[in-house]
Amino acid sequence: MDHSLLPPSDPFAIVPQGASGESVWVTGVGIVSSLGCNFSDFSAAIRAGRCGATVASAAFGHAKSALEMPVYKVNGFDPADHFDIDAHATMDPLVQFSLVAAREAVAMAGLAAGDVDPARAGICFGTAGGATHNRLRYGREIASGDMSNGSLMQDFPYHSACAHIMNEFGWSGSSLTISSSCASASVAIGKAYEAIRCGQADVMICGGAEFLGPISMAIMNSTRLLTKDAMRPFDETRTGFALGEGAGLICLESERHWRGRQATALCKLSGWGMAAEAYDPRTPEPTGRWQALAMTRALESARVDASAIQYINLNGNATEHDVSEVRAMRKVFGERYRRIPTSATKPMYGYLLGANGAVDAISVIAGMRQKFMPPTINLAKQDARCDIDCVPGTAAREASFQTALSLNAGLGGICCALILQDPAVPSRNHP
Repeated sequence: MDHSLLPPSDPFAIVPQGASGESVWVTGVGIVSSLGCNFSDFSAAIRAGRCGATVASAAFGHAKSALEMPVYKVNGFDPADHFDIDAHATMDPLVQFSLVAAREAVAMAGLAAGDVDPARAGICFGTAGGATHNRLRYGREIASGDMSNGSLMQDFPYHSACAHIMNEFGWSGSSLTISSSCASASVAIGKAYEAIRCGQADVMICGGAEFLGPISMAIMNSTRLLTKDAMRPFDETRTGFALGEGAGLICLESERHWRGRQATALCKLSGWGMAAEAYDPRTPEPTGRWQALAMTRALESARVDASAIQYINLNGNATEHDVSEVRAMRKVFGERYRRIPTSATKPMYGYLLGANGAVDAISVIAGMRQKFMPPTINLAKQDARCDIDCVPGTAAREASFQTALSLNAGLGGICCALILQDPAVPSRNHP
């Protein structure tokens, strides 16, 4: 690892620690996606290398009949299965996805109401666009002079999902919504980690969500970054990414808290780091130095040496950004970068904008727990500049790993990395 990447007195290099510093663990996850609406179905689909894409015209009807490109709409989700009709009639789809994912994460963690001090439980949530569906519905009603459905207004602010989740569980701790482009969910996970690490909370729900409607689709299509073909990270014929929707929520707890209630943990969140390129709103900085800085900061935060990383999940958005990420790997891992199994999982469930980091992390957790490395599907001919072991194929590689890194980046150059470790790995980042 190149320590020269770290500037003096770097505030992200090591999370402040003291004798009472808490280690942070994942005790539950929840997922709503094009590959399934629970962790079991999602994990099986990732392992099998399934693709959840459909074409835009099938997803949106005549409004997008001229836009024959892949999209990843949530599959198998009926709000009536989760909410009464009065609730879901005015509830934004993003909030619906988030609530269902949060319920699964808390249930998997085995957190009953009496297990949590409400004042020490909270949420940190990431989204790039917020509740766009209700924003549009409410705007149309106001424009038409119809003000009869004011309940629509409750869901379009960015903090709506946080408010619903806090109300769902009766928690009264910190509630924070973050919008940091396509790294939003990763940053939210990192901030939730900090809240537990420094003793401000015992339990945090964190992650992110997005809803994909025709307006969002049209706006993103104007960037000319969307593919009309299959999404193919690291392929020399790649033409861009394909949009998706869904929610990924993770339940974090301090070790003291989950052990105190005699629960179990899925894995440890050992550290995180972020950086911003300050280069170009749309084009990645070509050398990869800022992605390298985010990864280096995460490793320093976790007190994990670069040589310990056994698997990496890259942002892999099938643009020129792929090359800068590989160059970043070279800076951090030296010549070993070619041998580290490194996949891009978004071709299976789509580019979920602000939810990317959480769903990618859940993919890593699935592989770590079930001993497989997710594949990079759709790869026909690997770009010579992306000279990594990108786990190509149509199904997962059956292999175990104990320490992994997940990297996400967004438009505007925000980069964020997370370090995840198997519970069996000896702790090095707390007394």
